[in-house]
Amino acid sequence: MKITIEWKVCRSYKEAEDFQNGVYLFEWWNGRPFYWGVVDKAIFGGNPRKVNGVKVNPRYGRSYKHLISGFLRHGGMLYFGKLNYKKDKKFVLTNLENFLINKYPSEENKEVEPVTGKLEVIHIGNIPSSIIWGELAERALK
Repeated sequence: MKITIEWKVCRSYKEAEDFQNGVYLFEWWNGRPFYWGVVDKAIFGGNPRKVNGVKVNPRYGRSYKHLISGFLRHGGMLYFGKLNYKKDKKFVLTNLENFLINKYPSEENKEVEPVTGKLEVIHIGNIPSSIIWGELAERALK
């Protein structure tokens, strides 16, 4: 399955609140992955609210605002990946998350499942440093 991830940098909790249906990465100030996650049926932040007539809950409610703001204020980065792929009933967002964790290991995602099926992932937009460095290292080893 071919998936294009269009990456966007969020510089504040407020800027990140409405993100949904994609992947996110908290990246250390040294360009290394800290934590990978997915936002599937939820929104990233803020308070519970309706989106397109459906009530959704935040993955990181207001009580996380100070932690995320502090992480960003001290040099960390927060990236969101909007997904573009041909809809497939078998596709599970956590499979993509596992692919990213396996390919670009993070400090916090220690328990990861193997990836099922073949994924071809293309990165565009504001690509996280850890992905760029990971791709360069992979090419150098070939």
